[in-house]
Amino acid sequence: MTIRIFVDEGQRYHATVTALMFNRAAQVLVGHCELKRHKKCELIQGGWEDHEPLRNAFFREVREEAGLRQEDVFFIAASREFPAYSAPFSLSWGKQGRTQLSCAAFLLKDGVSPTVTAEPDGEPQEFSAMDWVDLPQIPELCVGYKRETYRKIVEAFLPVTTAIREICGQPDSENLVYAVRDTAALRKSKALTLNMPSAFPGQPLQATL
Repeated sequence: MTIRIFVDEGQRYHATVTALMFNRAAQVLVGHCELKRHKKCELIQGGWEDHEPLRNAFFREVREEAGLRQEDVFFIAASREFPAYSAPFSLSWGKQGRTQLSCAAFLLKDGVSPTVTAEPDGEPQEFSAMDWVDLPQIPELCVGYKRETYRKIVEAFLPVTTAIREICGQPDSENLVYAVRDTAALRKSKALTLNMPSAFPGQPLQATL
């Protein structure tokens, strides 16, 4: 596959999407990485592939890693910032690499459950199991080099948990999304936007992985 690479302020980075999947209890879906060397938890995350709109990358990762279709979820909000981390040499596609994240929050519809799925094209399975956790727990559950970045993500998306708790008794409908977005918590948030991400900062390069 071909993952998009950008140069921003003189630094080269891999463009990656991160999906925060919330349930009605305002918990977030994480995957257990028992099949990886670090054996920690991660959010739904993956590289933005060439020749696909950015919004499609989110829904592709949600489908590949959690078995969820676009119609199974509501888009809620996205981060205005693009947090980044640097992975150790052995974990960064064979070279020291900086990863920059476009992060978006989704709400799982009632009656739908995520499932661990096999990766397409014979690639290794991403997760061994999945679990729902409270948003503030995530930094302590993840691998060390992502911890500070995940703390920034938690801080940005805390208003989403407040908003979901306010509307948790309402049935699924398009009006549900508007109700979430119309809560004071989201209207006052300066860290989030109600628009789906469409681009990364910087100038695009290209690398085949």
